Amino acid sequence: METSSDFPGVFQTICHIFHLICDVIYFRITNTFLFWQHVEPEGKAVLISGCDTGFGNAFARKLDAEGFLVFASCLNPAGPGATELNKETSERLKILGMDVTNDESVAKAAEFVKDNLGNCKLWAIVNNAGVYKRKSQGRVVNVTSLGGRVGVPHLTPYIVSKFAAVGFTECLRREMDIWGLRVIGIEPEPFRTPMTNTEVAVTRLDEMLPTLNPSIMEDYGPKYFKQLKAFVMLYDKVVSPKIYRVVDALYSAVASKYPSPIYRPSRNYFVEMSTIVTHFLPTCVMDFITRVTLFVLNSPIPKMAEKCL
Repeated sequence: METSSDFPGVFQTICHIFHLICDVIYFRITNTFLFWQHVEPEGKAVLISGCDTGFGNAFARKLDAEGFLVFASCLNPAGPGATELNKETSERLKILGMDVTNDESVAKAAEFVKDNLGNCKLWAIVNNAGVYKRKSQGRVVNVTSLGGRVGVPHLTPYIVSKFAAVGFTECLRREMDIWGLRVIGIEPEPFRTPMTNTEVAVTRLDEMLPTLNPSIMEDYGPKYFKQLKAFVMLYDKVVSPKIYRVVDALYSAVASKYPSPIYRPSRNYFVEMSTIVTHFLPTCVMDFITRVTLFVLNSPIPKMAEKCL
């Protein structure tokens, strides 16, 4: 039964939520007006990694159409994605090969950019932070994920890598501030790209199962892995096809005179508000929401864990 002594706490919580909503509305209105002010693309070059498909490919097209000099790096510069990109864009867009996991490849790409800048300055790097950016006082844009802020079961390796990427971006932004270099994070919710192909994920799971230790198979049971496949296939229904929202956020990060340090592109404002509010919820509340969500989505439960329920 609620007592009068509970009222101040409830009232204070309501006030905090109302204050948060007002802050978000003010932030959205202010930033909308600021984001309308763009820099002139003439004389500015942008290096983008991962342009074979997905966000990188779409964003390279956007910047080329707006008049920027674009260095679109691809893992396979002779592949269909790069070939089509080169065919459907202007001479301002230059395709180059770069494997971001290979230091020698990155160094060669850096030399290619330097040799082909002409009278332009390297204004922004999208995804790859470290090619002589201090000289131009431009900006670095790192595409991470909303998964770098929220822990999600069944995606631990992916989530850990994104937490690291978000942490790196946060640290780099504060370290580079003294150089006049803006470091911007793009943290999108799940969007449909070749990276989110659920059929590929299920195929890899099938390939992995025979290699598992028998004791692990015993603890989890065959039912778990069958349900896990069905759970993975649900992801295709959750992701948003509106990748233009990510492209718009990337363009604002590169072209806006006053870019936000963090963009969280979402399919709609309700999802965007939800992602903001979750950062202010107590851990116990977030754990409860996660538990309920997993139950509703019929998340798989290991055979041994069923005994603990």
